[in-house]
Amino acid sequence: MKKLVLLGMGIALLTIISFGCGGGKTARIDDIGLTNSPTTVKSADDLPKMATTPAEIKKAGAIRVIAESANGQNQYDALTAARGVAQKKLLDIINGVKVNANTLIAKGELTEETIKIITEGHIKAFDCGAYYDRSSRTGYYCMEAPLRH
Repeated sequence: MKKLVLLGMGIALLTIISFGCGGGKTARIDDIGLTNSPTTVKSADDLPKMATTPAEIKKAGAIRVIAESANGQNQYDALTAARGVAQKKLLDIINGVKVNANTLIAKGELTEETIKIITEGHIKAFDCGAYYDRSSRTGYYCMEAPLRH
């Protein structure tokens, strides 16, 4: 358990050193890898494997996520949506996620429940592959944030 905590602290420190703090700055397009086209692969199975656990991250030398768009979209929209989900997944792993929940109880019954999941940050990530499935009209996108030694 102590090793896992130290590994987590090391990843957080490497992330801060490698990527810098957001500090409320707005991300520029070239900071998040939108200007480079990802490698198009022949199937979703050809995308690199995700690396999100400490052991996988250490082995891959990077945090790598794969995201999927909703079905029934044209290629541009599907890949754009999948890229946005991939960026969010990376931020969730690197910065963590804040959860705010509010409930309203009237006369002993739950009348309203609001849950907000918030993530905020500024990272520089690399596109590591994309695939568009023409039959389901779904996009898949790979994005990774390498760790520097």
